[in-house]
Amino acid sequence: MGKLTDNDLTTITGQRNQLAGLLPQRNGYAKDQAEREVDEFSRALKP
Repeated sequence: MGKLTDNDLTTITGQRNQLAGLLPQRNGYAKDQAEREVDEFSRALKP
């Protein structure tokens, strides 16, 4: 999902909108691409 640190993940604490906001900052993604990445990641986690 990109270049997030352990501290980033601790700060986000499962808040989807914060994750989607942080991805463009860390990886240079467009906001819509970040939203798609978060959606794909979320789907992968569900059994």
